[in-house]
Amino acid sequence: MKRIVYAPLCALILLMGGVVAVTMTAPASASDHRTPDMICHPVNGQGETKAGYNLISPDQASSHIDEETGAPKHEAEGRVDVVLGDDLLCPGEQPAQELCPEGTDNAGQTIPEGQTEEEFCDDPDAAVCPEGTDNAGQTIPEGQTEEEFCDDPDAAVCPEGTDNAGQTIPEGQTEEEFCDDPDAAVCPDGTDNAGQQIPVGQTAEEFCDDEVGGVDDDDDDDDNGDVGGVDDEPDGVGGSRNVPADLPRTGA
Repeated sequence: MKRIVYAPLCALILLMGGVVAVTMTAPASASDHRTPDMICHPVNGQGETKAGYNLISPDQASSHIDEETGAPKHEAEGRVDVVLGDDLLCPGEQPAQELCPEGTDNAGQTIPEGQTEEEFCDDPDAAVCPEGTDNAGQTIPEGQTEEEFCDDPDAAVCPEGTDNAGQTIPEGQTEEEFCDDPDAAVCPDGTDNAGQQIPVGQTAEEFCDDEVGGVDDDDDDDDNGDVGGVDDEPDGVGGSRNVPADLPRTGA
């Protein structure tokens, strides 16, 4: 709301036949609204209008303006009684500055020409993130939008069907690197342990083919004609220990 403030009552001192008479005029009070039929009454000095006039209520107009001729009845410093008029300003009066009222952000400051109290007196509310967002209640930084600031980016998680489905993908890794564990090494077909998982720390060569527990499984004859180191012939056969040197060897 615009506020226009005028000066308090002034006393008009009239010299009447050598006798000083003090007559109180009835200018509009600070709370009154100006109307075009008010009277601008000239006074010495600035008066309540700061232009050399006081405002007189319309019901006292006949005391200041001749009802028949319209002539003014008072004069001061070259100024005379005059009807206020449609512009609601006395002659020479400047429009009162409009100030922001108490309780506004810019209380007491002059409202710039061309702006209204609503436009100037209260600063725009800072934009904040609405309830239900990740940063609810926080002020949105200048240059960012609600969509950019108020909700944190969703953490990437491994999709269903992967080895680590639902787990958050660590920063710096990709879905391909993290979400599926490396395939375990297994023994190839044709090995003793084909299809079995190779234990951590062992190689295919170490695990996939069994060793023959320290037994010589070849069928080559040894020096005594024994198989695999076992004497498979009765005494006197397959050896020379019990055979006379002059007898022929059987089984040769």
